[in-house]
Amino acid sequence: MASTSIQTVPSSFTSAFSKPQPVYDVFLSFRGDDTCFRFTDHLYHALVDKEIITFRDDKELKMGEPISLELLEAIEKSRIAIIIFSENYASSTWCLEELAKIFECRDRGILRVLPIFYHVEPADVRDQKNTFAEAFAKHEKRFEENPKKVQKWRAALTNVANLSGERLKDGVHEANFIRSIVQWIYSKLREKLSNNIEDDLVGISPNDLRGELKSHSQLSRLYQSFFLDKSSGKKCYLLAARELSIEWGFTPKYWRWISLPEESRFPEVAELNRVYWFDIRGKMSTSILSPKTRYAAYLVYKLRSGAHGFDGPPFKASVGTVGGEVYEQTVRLDLFVMEPNQQDQIIPLPQQHTSRPKQREDGWLEIELGQFFNGEGEDDELQIKLREIEALNEKTGLVVEGIEIRPTKGAGQDQ
Repeated sequence: MASTSIQTVPSSFTSAFSKPQPVYDVFLSFRGDDTCFRFTDHLYHALVDKEIITFRDDKELKMGEPISLELLEAIEKSRIAIIIFSENYASSTWCLEELAKIFECRDRGILRVLPIFYHVEPADVRDQKNTFAEAFAKHEKRFEENPKKVQKWRAALTNVANLSGERLKDGVHEANFIRSIVQWIYSKLREKLSNNIEDDLVGISPNDLRGELKSHSQLSRLYQSFFLDKSSGKKCYLLAARELSIEWGFTPKYWRWISLPEESRFPEVAELNRVYWFDIRGKMSTSILSPKTRYAAYLVYKLRSGAHGFDGPPFKASVGTVGGEVYEQTVRLDLFVMEPNQQDQIIPLPQQHTSRPKQREDGWLEIELGQFFNGEGEDDELQIKLREIEALNEKTGLVVEGIEIRPTKGAGQDQ
């Protein structure tokens, strides 16, 4: 059953959305006896850690209010519903009522739905087989005088099970599975917020544009920072380390998450304790970037005193869209550092070169990982990778703030 523990955090995504004004980013629908203290609890806290405002029903419903009305209202005031289909989901009439309401809201175009099949087969949900068949046999007997209710539940199960969803199978690590779900949710919310910001800024003069962005500072308080390029006025993003996929990033033995309030704009950065296999990846939708613009991606980082393991073979970096051109090059994180006014030469695709670090004005280092051209602003997935998995020498002392995507020097249209 869905759950109302509402984390009190800054409203991360509650901005200019319509129809009705959302209060929650995510509504969780689940069968408490199956997943409440395991999968659902882990997913809930992973969402909250990303400052995604999540509704789940447990301890914070107002005394005296009918639980069904509040749950149904919460669904209408959410942007995304995650339905966790588990073995006994259909045995709960509350879950089935939530499901019917969720599908109704999706049908009205006010709710996005992500079904998760938690150790159950999608066909069992869609066709009501096995435990779902057993549950409906009891419902049909209990509600024999109201068969339309049961038919409505059956239809909702079938329709939602036909949607594209995620399936957790035996042998899959739940932590990685949850991380992929949270990244998907966050990317969808971020795209929506970015589009709203862009809509709000239409018609504003360049001199007023930067001041207007202050009213959208929610974006900078999260795990990315949005800003405009000073010379071109084009959109730029810095994806925080928490927004990236860092191999072993959730294992304290290898990486730890620290706060540097005097140095970083984000609540946390990633500090490398020790790894041999180095793999950092980022992704985002190109639709939130300025169209007809050549961009470059940069790792923003520092090297601690005593850092080592970066003087071996160069790391391999790649930047490109899925199904499109991919820019590949090698990078050396420990090479001589350039001053802020020095620029790497722009190298045409597909020629490779070895990129070297540059000192930023904010005190961090940056190194170019690659370039790409954003055409007409299509909704393509940009993928950024930085890896060293061949030498397998010990690496330590790296601090990662994030990956910045900004226009190349002199970038304009039709480059």
